[in-house]
Amino acid sequence: MLSKIKSTVMVIALAAVFISIVWMPVVSAAPPPVTTVNYSQPNYGTSPIYVNTITDFTLTSVDDNGTSVSNIWYSWNANNYTKYTGAFNAVVENLIVGGVPQFPIDLEGLNTLYYNATDDQGNAESPKSIQVYVDDRVPITSIDYIGEQHVSGYQYLTSDTEIRLSASDIGSGLDTIYYSIDDGSDMEYSGVFSIADNGRHTVNFYAEDNLGNQESKQTVQVYVDDVGPTVSITTGSPSHDMSGTVYVTSESLFSISANAESGIHSIKYNIDSGSWLTYSTTFSIPVEASHTIRYYATDNLGHVSTERSLNLVVDDSSPTILTSPTGDGIIEVESGTLFYINCTDAPNGVGTSYVYYSLNDGESWKTYYGPILIEEDMSIIFYGEDILGNDISETTYNFEIASPSSGISNTAYMYLGSCLITVGLIIVYFIITRGGDGKDTPSKSKKDSKSSKPKKKTKRNG
Repeated sequence: MLSKIKSTVMVIALAAVFISIVWMPVVSAAPPPVTTVNYSQPNYGTSPIYVNTITDFTLTSVDDNGTSVSNIWYSWNANNYTKYTGAFNAVVENLIVGGVPQFPIDLEGLNTLYYNATDDQGNAESPKSIQVYVDDRVPITSIDYIGEQHVSGYQYLTSDTEIRLSASDIGSGLDTIYYSIDDGSDMEYSGVFSIADNGRHTVNFYAEDNLGNQESKQTVQVYVDDVGPTVSITTGSPSHDMSGTVYVTSESLFSISANAESGIHSIKYNIDSGSWLTYSTTFSIPVEASHTIRYYATDNLGHVSTERSLNLVVDDSSPTILTSPTGDGIIEVESGTLFYINCTDAPNGVGTSYVYYSLNDGESWKTYYGPILIEEDMSIIFYGEDILGNDISETTYNFEIASPSSGISNTAYMYLGSCLITVGLIIVYFIITRGGDGKDTPSKSKKDSKSSKPKKKTKRNG
């Protein structure tokens, strides 16, 4: 009996299973949603996709099985998934403990964006991903110069100097370099360029990468200088210019100066076609003779000035003096005698000389312009000097008026004095016209002659 009951239950159960299989609708596995990603400008490339933090990402999901998409999710670099609610950027928000509001973190560099969706039946799409390179960095441009150049306040160039721009970019890569000169329009840089016009100029430049990230404009000041330096020489004291030839002494100092917009690199000079020397300080020429100084300058851009020259004569020789009457010790003359002094310079000297004299005391000095009348006993102190200061040591003549018995007349003294001066002038003329070199003319050095002058002497015109 029990076995029949079990058999009956078994049959009923099998029948129920069969009926459920036959009459219940067939449910097949539904496909999951399909999600796509889109991104706005700026973007560049495909793998990876270069974007910056203002690029918008949008996700779109469709479900072909008639069900509705329930949620779309995305994640940067497989961190916490975020429910998609609208366009988003390549930043993540970080919540600081303590309730401080969220702040975005820039995802500069290479990242992976993961995304997927689920439908309302629970079908979940397998996560998808794309490589995204976030690039908010601007390019960096540099400038350099090929050819003559010098930096001193300005960047000095010549019109032949080439200006070169170069830029680098980390990320999407360099697109274009732009530049302008002064107030001109921006131009695309394609290769080195130069500036033809002399003077100050402003060069502006910047670069842009493939995402449009633009560098701030840079500016440099340049000075184009195609003008050579100017150079000049100055002769120190004593000196005297006569017919284009400068007369100096061995103590006269020469200084050379030069000027150029870019500055002076060097000054060169030589004496009498000798070796070229670099000028650094004043100099003198110790040898008495005719000389020529040649000199030129070079600026910091390599421009060389025109070579210039100075013709000069070094004259350290003192002039010579002839007197009438003349003598040593005490000179007896008649009252009314005229005393003559004649001063002549050495044949190769500067040629201009003066005589100064003082009567009796040696304190009050006058310039000699003509014969001195002797009417009483007196002393005459005198010396000669050329225009360079080369002088003859002072000489003193002591005159006494002779008694009438001496038989010497004023007329005789005047005649004798005139003869002596005439003979002296003839001798000097003969020496000059015969080209004498002055070596036999007795002279004393300027230093020796000056040391014998009274220190308190005051020259003045009589």
